[in-house]
Amino acid sequence: MIHVDRPITKAPPDWLTVAKEEQALVETAYAEYQKAVKGKGKNRPEFVYEFKAYGHVLLRDALNSVYGFKCAYCESYFGATQPVAVEHYRPKGAFVEGKVKVKPGYFWLASAWENLLPSCTDCNSPRRQEMVAGKKVVRGKGNFFPIVPGSRRARRPGQEKNEQPLLLHPEVDQPDQHLEFITDHDRVGLVRPALVNGSESARGAASVDVYALDRPQLIQARSEHAKRLISHIRNTRLTHELHQSKPGDASARQAYEDNWNDLHALYLSPANPYFAMARHIVRAKLPGIHI
Repeated sequence: MIHVDRPITKAPPDWLTVAKEEQALVETAYAEYQKAVKGKGKNRPEFVYEFKAYGHVLLRDALNSVYGFKCAYCESYFGATQPVAVEHYRPKGAFVEGKVKVKPGYFWLASAWENLLPSCTDCNSPRRQEMVAGKKVVRGKGNFFPIVPGSRRARRPGQEKNEQPLLLHPEVDQPDQHLEFITDHDRVGLVRPALVNGSESARGAASVDVYALDRPQLIQARSEHAKRLISHIRNTRLTHELHQSKPGDASARQAYEDNWNDLHALYLSPANPYFAMARHIVRAKLPGIHI
């Protein structure tokens, strides 16, 4: 996960109109629902609303444009194999509290620009996935939205500003302060919570767990990408050494420059898959390089 800049100015104006209309309608519907169920206690029906704005094609196109068909959480490309899953950072219909699903969710944010992110299926949809230890457990975000233990959860519009979420948001947070990638050759591709003030980042740990950033297939994809990167770094070093030994040799200089330019184009652009991991590896293997 990397930090992404996506201001409201990048939202399609026509979609914003649809989104604001839906937000007003859903807040009115919820107010009417509260009046209708007042005093009914446990027998009251659930609040139901058909949210549509988050599935609008203009929104999907805008998210894909900003994120380059990459998952906001794991940085995998999804464009070649699947349509974007528009994911609600704060779940719209319900949220999981412990082992209980609580309804309604953050219904007032169902069409909020800052609450909608592009996701791949495995990060977004809870399903049984075989993890590193070989045990199949349910992973994937779905309705999970953990907050700092003991803190207050938002239940009405505006309260989310004071909420203390544990999950990282790529546009609000700096994920590289909470997540780090192991660069040892035999474990390359693995991710873990970074140390914050000497302790494991709780937000990093929660994000790895809920987004399933340590699922085996993802680790394998990152590992293969990392090994190609390390090979490219090795070639870049060799061409640099040759260039230094033959400073007047134009072909040696060109070989080094070509390797360096390819390194940036293939691995060190935020548009590349697994850029966060690549940045960690290059910083470790080529110390002194500013990325």
